[in-house]
Amino acid sequence: MLLGKLKLHLKKQGNRKEVPRKRYQVNRLNGATKEDFKLCLRNRFQPLASLEEEEDVETHWSRVKSAFTATCEEVLGYQKKEYNEWISQKSLGLIERRRHLKEQGKAAGPDLIPPEALKADVDTTATFLCPLFAKVWTSGKYPIDWKEGHLVKIPKKGDLSRCENYRGIT
Repeated sequence: MLLGKLKLHLKKQGNRKEVPRKRYQVNRLNGATKEDFKLCLRNRFQPLASLEEEEDVETHWSRVKSAFTATCEEVLGYQKKEYNEWISQKSLGLIERRRHLKEQGKAAGPDLIPPEALKADVDTTATFLCPLFAKVWTSGKYPIDWKEGHLVKIPKKGDLSRCENYRGIT
């Protein structure tokens, strides 16, 4: 017991690499699936029954653990994350309408893609850009090009020799 506590205190938590946990679909453990799970688990434990007396605790535990995990993976499967669709068809239609409202003859940005090229084939543009936007939204990472922009000085009213009489837009 004392040795176990010492090992717990001496173990470093920060250095080990954490493997993301995959959860099993335990909600499937009802009815016929539960019976399949029991049968598969019994079949996996049957060869282990003769080895139990000869093994040390660590080996025994690793065999039990692997039997359970293999059975869960085979019968239950992993939970799949379901992501909510954050751009609905209604939003996609709004994006397309706004794209058509954009003025013709605008200069291309730092990406050198003119607005007319984006509007030339709206369906293809939306098909390729929506998954990209979804990845950016979920991951929080975006292309380096999106940080760049052309800064243009727009004069305000007043003395144009003074810097505060300009505003910058990108």
